[in-house]
This record gives sequence, C-alpha cells and structure tokens, in this order.
Amino acid sequence: FLELDFSSCNLTDKGVNDLTSHGLRNLTQLSSLNLNFSRCNHITNEGVKDLASHGLKYLTQLTFLELDFSSCNITDKGVNDLTSHGLKNLTRLSSLRLDFWGCRQITDEGVNMLVSQGLKYLARLNSLRLNFEGCVLWDATMEMFGSKKTGNCLKITQLELNLANCSGLKNIGFNTLFNSFTRSLSKLVELKLNFTKTRVNDQNIDKLMYLINKRLVDLKVLKLDVTGCKNVTGIGFLSFMNEDSNPGPELKSISFIFDSCIDFADKGLFAVTKLAKRYQRTMESFSLSLTKCPNISDKGLEILSNELLEVTRILKEIVLDLGLCSKITDRGLEVISSGIGRLESLEKLRIGLCACNKISDKGVRKLGEEIRRLKGLVDLNLDFLYVNNVSKMMLNNLVEMFKDIQKCDINFI
Repeated sequence: FLELDFSSCNLTDKGVNDLTSHGLRNLTQLSSLNLNFSRCNHITNEGVKDLASHGLKYLTQLTFLELDFSSCNITDKGVNDLTSHGLKNLTRLSSLRLDFWGCRQITDEGVNMLVSQGLKYLARLNSLRLNFEGCVLWDATMEMFGSKKTGNCLKITQLELNLANCSGLKNIGFNTLFNSFTRSLSKLVELKLNFTKTRVNDQNIDKLMYLINKRLVDLKVLKLDVTGCKNVTGIGFLSFMNEDSNPGPELKSISFIFDSCIDFADKGLFAVTKLAKRYQRTMESFSLSLTKCPNISDKGLEILSNELLEVTRILKEIVLDLGLCSKITDRGLEVISSGIGRLESLEKLRIGLCACNKISDKGVRKLGEEIRRLKGLVDLNLDFLYVNNVSKMMLNNLVEMFKDIQKCDINFI
C-alpha cells in the first residue's frame, strides 16, 4: 500500500516525472495506490501522461487505485493519456476513484474516452467513484454507461458519481444517464449520486426511482444529493409511488439531501416519507437533510413521525437536519421526538436544529425525555447552534443527562 498526498504543493510536471520514473515504475508488486495532486495547478497533461506511461503502465498488480486531480490544469488530452497509457493496462483493479473536481477544461470527449477506452477493459472492477464536479459536460455525455461505451463488460456493484455544478446538463441528459446505468450496471448494491446545483427536476427523480425499482433489485444503499436544485420539490417521489407496484430492492440505507431546495415543502416531505416507508421492513439507516428549506413546517414533521418513525422498528441510525427551517416550532419538535422515542433499536441519532428560533425549552425538554428511552443509543449528535430561544440551562442539562452515552456531541453557543 502506498499513499502520497501532494495537495496544494507547488508540484510541477517535472516532479511528477521524477516521482514516476525513479519510483513508481519499480513498485511492480504494489496492490494499492493513492495519489493526491489536488490544487497542484502546475500539473498539466504532460505530467498526467508521464504518470500513466512511465508509472501506472507497469503497476499491473494494482487492485485499488485513487487519483485526485482536483483543480489541476488538465484537459481531455490528459484524460485520454491517463486512459490509453495507464488505466487500460490495470486489468486487476477492483476499486477505482478518479477526482476531476474543478477541471473545467475536461468535456464530453474526455469522459467518453475514459469509459470507452479505459473502464471498458476493467472487467474485475467492483467499486467506481467518479467526480466531475464543475466540468463542462452536456447531455450527450450521459450515455457514458451505455452498452456501446462499456461493451457490457462492467460488473460494478458500487457506484458514486458526482456531477455537481455541471450546469450544461438538462432533462434529457439526466434521463439518459439513469436509463443507461440502471441497464448496464444492474448488479449495483450501493449507489450514490450528487447533482448539487444542477437542472435536475422532479420528473428526473421520478424516472430515477422508477428505474431503480424496476432494474436494480440488489440495491441496498441509496444516497441522492440535490442541494440547491431549484426545480426539485420532492413530489417526483409521490408520482413514482402512485404508479409503481413493483416490490423492487430491499434498501437498508437511504439518504436524501435537499438542502437549499427552496420550493421543497410539506408535500415533498410527505412524498419522501411514503417512499421510505416502502422499505420499513429492511431499512436500518435513514438520513434526511432539509437545511435552508424555508417551507418545511410542523405539519410536515408530523407526517414524518406518524407515517415513518412510528411504524419502522428496525432503524439503527437516523440523521435529520432541519437547520434554518424557520417555520418549525415546539409542536414539530415534540411530534418528531415522540416518533424517535419509539425506535427501540436505534443506536445512532443526529438532529440538526441550527437557527431554528421558534423552538424553546419546552420542545427541547420533550426531545430529551424521548431520547432517554433509547437504551441502545451509543452515538448522539444534537446541533443547537444559534438557537436563541433555548436556555443555556436546558442545554447544559442535556449534556449532563447524556454524559454516559459512548459518543455524545451537543453543540451550542
């Protein structure tokens, strides 16, 4: 195993060449390699080519590879060289992570080359993580996992794809992506998608959930991040629930991040709750982040408590972030607390209430009383930062109340 972190160093192409020709190429029995070149903006295509042709090419025993080129000065040619001179030779790889965050000169051409001339040859690949945040991608790229590109050779079970801030992607592009990967990667067990600040909308989410339910029957872990997506209200989940009766996968972990989705309201929360309830017999972890969703109210939290928390008995972990949800009052906190208190199997709990200034000691007291009922709790995190109407005495009482929990963080000022 070799891990080298050059992040933010003044490293140039010559440094990469020296590292490669005098070091890496001799480590022919290396099985795991992690190289971090993030924010080394003097590294260009030349350095990437040297890394691939004089280094990676010889490391044919690698099973695990992570390369971070975030904010490096590389283009499609660099991706092409990395692929044709390096990746395609690493046929033993089972895990691959490539990070091109902020490489705005990487376009559709580079992505297509990576898949069709690189990933296509990695028949043993099990885990794939790709970060194209901020790259200049268009709808045509989203056929990346189609059979014409992959040759139906990929046997991936874990996929993490970050397309945050790829503003060129539109409705048709997202639907193409969902259709291609759910068809060609049908054995997925874990799926994590980040579409922060993109044009993804409710109809796209509806399509995604329909295809997951129809094709990804082995899926156990699902994470979807649509932070700051103005066209997401959550109702796409409801449409899917009304139309699809297929039992689908038996999800164990569900995570949705709707932070700063300003039109996400109680109706969206109802739809998400109905979706999660579908997996109540198998779901062990549920995470929902609604930070800066100003239209979430006590009514939405009552739905969440009644429809999900009070009927899901096997949950071991809950994350609920309601920071800056300005409509939430003691009533909402009390009903959600009642639901949490009935989860006898709960081991981990995180609740974020940052700047929720309509809650007071009354709601926090109820929360504390219900958490005390959770005898198996080993990890507790409560965030009361900038909550102005809860007394320091009440918060200090919580600290004292839960001091015996193995891991306990109660944050306040």
